[in-house]
Amino acid sequence: MTSIPTNSNTQPWSPSLKARLYGLAKPIDELLLRATYTARFYHWSRANAAAPTLPTRFDLYQHVIDRHGLGGTIDYLEFGVFHGESLRWWAAHNHAPDARFYGFDGFTGLPDGWVGLPPGTFSTGGQIPTFDDPRVALEIGLFQDTLGDFVARQPLDRRTVIHLDADLYSSTLYVLTTLAPKLRPGDVILFDELGSAYGVTHEFRALEDFAGSYRFHYRLLAGTRRYLQAAIEVMA
Repeated sequence: MTSIPTNSNTQPWSPSLKARLYGLAKPIDELLLRATYTARFYHWSRANAAAPTLPTRFDLYQHVIDRHGLGGTIDYLEFGVFHGESLRWWAAHNHAPDARFYGFDGFTGLPDGWVGLPPGTFSTGGQIPTFDDPRVALEIGLFQDTLGDFVARQPLDRRTVIHLDADLYSSTLYVLTTLAPKLRPGDVILFDELGSAYGVTHEFRALEDFAGSYRFHYRLLAGTRRYLQAAIEVMA
C-alpha cells in the first residue's frame, strides 16, 4: 500500500480551530436562515392576503370563536402559559361545561436562548398562575417531558384548539409533530409569534417544516397585522 506523504500543511484541523471557525460562521448562517424564511413568509403572506386581519390577538380569538364555532365543547391546549392571560381569556369566553383547557409550561422560562434572550427569560419566578375555573388544568414541565404522557392518557376526541406561544423553533416543532396523529379536519392552531421579525425563523419555520414533512394541509382563518398572530384550520 502506498502511503500518502503528509506535512504540517496537510495535518487535520484541530477541534479548537474548527470550533472557532464555526463560531465565526454562525452569525452568517443565522442571517441566511432569516433571509430564507423571511422570503418564504413574504410569499406565504401574499398567498393568504384574502384572510381577515384583526386589530389584536383577543379580536382574533373572538373572531375564530364566533365565525368558526369554537364556543362549544372543545379541548384547548396552550403551550407557553406564562402568567395565564390567554388561557384565562379562553376559559372565560367559552361557557361549555364540558370543554377542557390545558396549559403546558415549565414556568422556569425559556429552556434555550431566543433572539438574544438568555435561557430562563420569561420565568415566573416560581409563581404558578391559579385559575378559578375547574375546567382548567396545568401540565408543568418541559413540553418534551409532559406532552407524550398527556397524549397517551387523553383521548383528545373532540374538536381541538392548539395555542402555540412556545417561541422557540424546537419547542414549536416538537408540539406539532407530537400532536400530528391527533389532528383532525376542523381543528384550529393559533400562533402567537408567527410573523414577527424573529418568529419567521421559529414559529413560521416550524410550521413550514412540519407542513412539508407531514404533508399537512391547512387554511389560514385570520391574523393580526402582518400576521404577528395567526389562526389556521386543519384540512383533510
